[in-house]
Amino acid sequence: MHSSRGGIFVACLDDQVVGCVMYNEMSAGVAEFNRMFGSEAGHGHGIGRLLLNKRYNQLIEVGCQKVVFSSAVFLTYAKARYQAAGFTGSLHPKGFPDEWKPYV
Repeated sequence: MHSSRGGIFVACLDDQVVGCVMYNEMSAGVAEFNRMFGSEAGHGHGIGRLLLNKRYNQLIEVGCQKVVFSSAVFLTYAKARYQAAGFTGSLHPKGFPDEWKPYV
C-alpha cells in the first residue's frame, strides 16, 4: 500500500508474507522508515536489506532528498540494522513529549 504521505511495503517468500517496512513523509522531500518487521521464516534471506533498499530507491525516485529512520531506544537490533544499511536516526519532532525522549 502507498499514499502520498506514507505506506507499507511487504515482502513475500514462497507465497508467504515474511516482512514489511512502513514509512511516512515527515516533511517535503523527507521520508522516515518508522517500522520494520520480519518473520522467522524470512530470516537469513536478506529480506530486511532488500525491503530497505527497494523502498529507499523508490522514495528517491519520487523526489525524496532524505530518508531517515526512527526506532525505540531499546530496539538496539533494529537500530543496528538501519545503521548498517547506511541510515541515520531522525530527530524528535517539534512538540514531542520530553518524558518520552529517553525511550524513542
